[in-house]
Amino acid sequence: MDRNNPIAAAAYELVQDALLPPAERIKAVLASLPVLGKEGVDLEEPCPICLLSFEGVFKEEEERLSGKERAEKNEGEEQEEDWEDVGGVTKLVGCGHVFCRKE
Repeated sequence: MDRNNPIAAAAYELVQDALLPPAERIKAVLASLPVLGKEGVDLEEPCPICLLSFEGVFKEEEERLSGKERAEKNEGEEQEEDWEDVGGVTKLVGCGHVFCRKE
C-alpha cells in the first residue's frame, strides 16, 4: 500500500474498520467522541437521550469509578474494560449536540 496516497490510506482504513466485529466498531466510535468535563456543560440541562441531568450523569460516573476502584483493590487485579462501561458527557463536532455517553 502506498502510504503517501490519501485515497489508498482511507480505503485501507475503511476495510480495516469493516472487518471489526460490531461491538468493536461501537467501542471505536465511542472512544473517538470527545469527553466533556463539568465545566463544558450546563449541569442543570438534561441529556436528550436518557433525560437525566448532566449533573446526575457526572455523579453516576464518579460513583461508578469509585466502586470500580474499590472492586479492583479487593480483587488485587484490574478488570477488563467493557465497551458498555462508558460514561461521561460528549458533544458531537458537526452539530454541537450534547448527550451522555452511557446510552
